[in-house]
Amino acid sequence: MARSIRLALFALALCIPILAAPGDAAAPLGDCASEPALADRKDVVYCEPWESPTWFQGGWVASARVNAAPPVRADHVRLTSIEREGCLSGSCLRVQMKQFVTTGVSIHWPLKNAGLAPEQLYMRYYMKLGPEFHTENCRLADGKAVVTDAGGKFPGLADSRDSSDPSGQCGNGGMRGDGINCWSHRMGFRNCSGRFCPRVPGAVLRLFGYLYFHGQEGETGNAALWDRDPWGQTTGRGKRCSNEPTNLACAVARDAGALAREKWYGIELFIKMNTPGEPDGVIRGWIDGVPVYEKTNVIFRMPGHQNLHVRTAWLDVYKGGLYGNCRDSDIFLDQLVLATDAPIGPHPAAPRDPAGK
Repeated sequence: MARSIRLALFALALCIPILAAPGDAAAPLGDCASEPALADRKDVVYCEPWESPTWFQGGWVASARVNAAPPVRADHVRLTSIEREGCLSGSCLRVQMKQFVTTGVSIHWPLKNAGLAPEQLYMRYYMKLGPEFHTENCRLADGKAVVTDAGGKFPGLADSRDSSDPSGQCGNGGMRGDGINCWSHRMGFRNCSGRFCPRVPGAVLRLFGYLYFHGQEGETGNAALWDRDPWGQTTGRGKRCSNEPTNLACAVARDAGALAREKWYGIELFIKMNTPGEPDGVIRGWIDGVPVYEKTNVIFRMPGHQNLHVRTAWLDVYKGGLYGNCRDSDIFLDQLVLATDAPIGPHPAAPRDPAGK
């Protein structure tokens, strides 16, 4: 016992996290008060309900650096605000997506805050698109907004690097996932082209996983669409989702992933790291508690690189590509939860109908 206490104090003095296995956490960090059902779960790591204007001081950091990442300052979240009306439960976070600006917010909650370096993690948050939300990206030319593309990124999970990290930028910004230094899985969105969006009333975007991983096509992330429309699917080296690690066309629900404005959606993502070099990594996705995506043969890391794990929850709201919004719009976020062992599921304040109708 005395030796354990001495080791703990020594690690604390050196700012070294004591890594715990899934399920070992005594109590979650953050504020889980709005979900009483989480109180009996030992695997819940962190809850962020966005009730406090100083929420970003709860362990959030401003970069993907592995070590000595700077804490978030108020200017890092200058385009966010705590809102008191129209939320799922209590207050919620508004993220402004300004005209011609790409980044609404991009910060990280590292799992080492909880003394963890997990092999797997569940992340759930609620998201609502504002009344003016649109998918188009624009640049300014001759005083006018010129549409260049459509799409962007939403929050997800990662073990990525940035340009200030000694290992160099990796897993974002056009620096591919290499299976050695990085991977990332943010959520992404694009315009509602294709055949299935018209079947979903009011749909304005297609939601997908946005992956930087070993074997990806090209330099930027690949889309793992959360619907079964064949248009725009990433099929990698071909074959099928079940027998080709680079084929990401793995949706299990036909019309899921088409989101409308001014409606709360529960987005849940699960990542399980692969045995290094083996195609047994897992990605699963749910919307409002309904399974919509599953892939069980991902390669995130190569032999000898057990250093990669689920290192950070990435709070990223980004428009682009290279160019930002065509006009000002907002999204709203609420009730973020991280857990290691089992799906988190819907918040008690969410609509009872899984389709949200």
